[in-house]
Amino acid sequence: MRVVRLRNPHISRRGRGRWWGGGRCLRLLPLLCILLIIAALSILAVSEMSLVQKRQIGPTGAATGGAAARIMPGRVQHPQQPHQQTQGNGMVFKIEPLLRRNAPSVELAAQVAQNAARAAIVARIIVSESVLPAQHSYTCARPLDDCPRVPPSLRGTINVSSSPIRLGERAVETHVGVLGPGGSWRPPDCTPRHTVAVVIPYRDRWEQLLTLLYYLHPLLQRQQLQYRVFVVEQTGNDTFNKGVLMNAGFLTALRMLPEPGVMFHCFVFHDVDMLPEDDRNMYSCPVQPRHMSVAVNELDYKLPYRQLVGGVFAIRTEHFFKVNGYSNLYWGWGGEDDDMGYRVEHVLTTISRPPEEIARYTMIKHEKRKPLAWKVRVKLLRTSWRRYRLDGLNTVQYNLLSTVEHALYTRLLVDVGHPPQNIRVLQQQQDNDDRRTTVAPAS
Repeated sequence: MRVVRLRNPHISRRGRGRWWGGGRCLRLLPLLCILLIIAALSILAVSEMSLVQKRQIGPTGAATGGAAARIMPGRVQHPQQPHQQTQGNGMVFKIEPLLRRNAPSVELAAQVAQNAARAAIVARIIVSESVLPAQHSYTCARPLDDCPRVPPSLRGTINVSSSPIRLGERAVETHVGVLGPGGSWRPPDCTPRHTVAVVIPYRDRWEQLLTLLYYLHPLLQRQQLQYRVFVVEQTGNDTFNKGVLMNAGFLTALRMLPEPGVMFHCFVFHDVDMLPEDDRNMYSCPVQPRHMSVAVNELDYKLPYRQLVGGVFAIRTEHFFKVNGYSNLYWGWGGEDDDMGYRVEHVLTTISRPPEEIARYTMIKHEKRKPLAWKVRVKLLRTSWRRYRLDGLNTVQYNLLSTVEHALYTRLLVDVGHPPQNIRVLQQQQDNDDRRTTVAPAS
């Protein structure tokens, strides 16, 4: 065997390969330096941006780009001069200044509201027991059987008219029969399976309200529900805010118990101009949120789009807390119901609906309210599911001015405050544009 000796034993093929690889790394060194410089500049830019945002939002979550926000107890809080930006011939709507970055968590707000309701339950039980005479002899009455799952008194189709009825309040009271305090009722011969609060947002539509109550009370009684009707009225002549009214109605009704030890199982949010055409459309508590006004005469008895929950909407109490209630940012007509539809689909995934042949409604003829500016409405709807934890039950603010029990309903008079300045400006711009398109130019 022939042995070949290397002249330099310290150099081997492995060593040559290692030095060759080191040469490649040296050639890549300038590229690595460039990448490191780019990364450092990116980190610096991000830190600068976060610092600017902190200065604009401020430590308490209020925008500081303009004047400081004026905090008014019991009112919706808005910056006096929210950040505005003009583009072309109009102003761009900015949502961020209207959101409270320091908003309480949805779960915490729900727990606080439920604790207040439980405290009302305990207080009412104590009061009811204290007024009983000490010498009263207690007798154990036999509990009533549960009401049947299918109420036996349902009639099916109801003949309704799109024109308001011409009856006075006393005539409607006679028609609907004997009710409990504040428009409440429960079956006298069985234990109801569902306890329902009907919330009606309202302002300046007295004939429509009487017409709705004329048909609604007998329907709810035939369905053997324990219920109470709450009419949440917005005071003043400022822009209507349906979302704040329904949130206020929910939180107030939650503390007004139907009877000692019982809370409302679910809520039905009902437009004042929607008349049910079939009493088989149950106002009971659904497993999933239920859109009840599926087929409306004004829409040719067809569902226009999948997310629609406007008109009449039923939802369990715990589900309403999960979606954080309605948005408070829709000033004017339109948008808040679609916003709720997006919330339900994002949080609970499902919107249930009765069959179209049963879920039929007639809309009472009326003058339409001024719609919300489309620039505002479109941007709010696009961001619905992303901001639902910052805008709803956990941030709603209002003044409950009075609570009055009438024969047909419980009236909640609510002050919702004033719309933000940027929404006012955009609304005025749209009104001016509408006038220019409807009025012919002078010759």
